[in-house]
Amino acid sequence: MELALSGLASGFDWKSVVDQLVDVERAPQRRARREQLEVSEKNRILGLLKDELNSLQTKSKTLKDSDLYQSRKSSVSDSTIGSSSVSAGAALGSYNFEFFQKATTGVQKGGVDAGQSVDASAVVASNGFGVGISTGTFTINDEVITVETADTLTTIFTKVTTADPDLAISYNSSTDKITLTSSSGKTLLLGSSNDSSNFLVASRLNNNGTSSVTSSFKLGGISQSSNLSDANFNTTLVGSSGSFRVNGETVNWSSTDAVGAILAGITQSGGGVVAAYDGVNDRFLLTNNTTGDVGISLEDVQGNFLQATKLASEPITANGTQSASTSVSVNNSAGYATGASSITVD
Repeated sequence: MELALSGLASGFDWKSVVDQLVDVERAPQRRARREQLEVSEKNRILGLLKDELNSLQTKSKTLKDSDLYQSRKSSVSDSTIGSSSVSAGAALGSYNFEFFQKATTGVQKGGVDAGQSVDASAVVASNGFGVGISTGTFTINDEVITVETADTLTTIFTKVTTADPDLAISYNSSTDKITLTSSSGKTLLLGSSNDSSNFLVASRLNNNGTSSVTSSFKLGGISQSSNLSDANFNTTLVGSSGSFRVNGETVNWSSTDAVGAILAGITQSGGGVVAAYDGVNDRFLLTNNTTGDVGISLEDVQGNFLQATKLASEPITANGTQSASTSVSVNNSAGYATGASSITVD
C-alpha cells in the first residue's frame, strides 16, 4: 500500500490544486449532459403534443362526418327471436314484425335403396350390411352366440338355432330383412350388457315383447367407411376415378376413396350444401346451408357417381322448402304493436 502526503516537504498542497483543475476541465462535459437531458425532455413533450394533435385531428374529421348527426341505435323487444342493426339516417320509430312462416332449408333426397341387398353367403366383412357387423358375441334368450370373421349370415343362423333349438331365424331376400321366431311362443329377449358384437343392431332386431321380431328396416346399404369400389352400390360405379359438380363446385373422386370422405369433400367444396347418408332409407341427402326455396344443381362430369348414389335420379328441387313470410307495421307516433317482435330505432 502506497502512502503519500501532498506538500509535506514543500508546504504546498498540490493535490487539491490538481482536483480543482480537473473539476474545471469537466465543466463543459457536465453542461453538455444537462443540455442533453433538457433536449430529451423537450422531445418527450413534443411527442405528447403530437399525439394530442393527431387525436384532435381524428375527432375533428368525425365531427365533419354528416352521418354523426344522423347516427341511430336499435333494440329488439325479444332477443330470442332475432337481432337488429341500423344505418345512419334511418327513420325513427318502432317497426313491428309478425311472422307467418319460418324459412326452411332445401333438401335434395336421393333415390331409396342406393345399396344392394345383403349377400347371405358372403363373410361378415363384405356381406353388404348398411351397418357393418363386428366380431364378438351377442345374446338371445340368455344364449351367447359368437360372430367370427369367417362367418356368413348362413353360418350365424346355424349357430343361433344350435344354441337354442326353439329359435327359428331366416333372411328374406325380397324384403332384405331377418325374422327371428320362438317356435314355442316364448317372449324373445334380445341383447345383453356383455355383448361385444353389434349383430343385433346391424340386423335391426329390437325387443318388442313378443315371440317374433323382424328387422325394422332393410339391411343392405352403404357403409361409409368402405371404399367406393366396395361400397355395395346398387348401380355399378363406372371407372376408377371421376368428378362431379355441386352448385358449380367440382368434387373429384377415386374408387379407393371412402364413402364418408367423399361426403365430407362435398360439404367442404364450397357448394353450399351438407352431404349425408340416410341409413334408414338407404339414400344420400344434400341439404342447403341457406334457407328458402333454393334448388341444388348437380352434374356428373366424369364417371357416374351421382347416378350410383341416386342423387341424379330424383328431381333436383328444394323439396318441401319455404321462404320466410312476414308482415311489417311501422308507427312513428302512437307506438302500437301488432307483431310477435318489434324493433325500436332511436
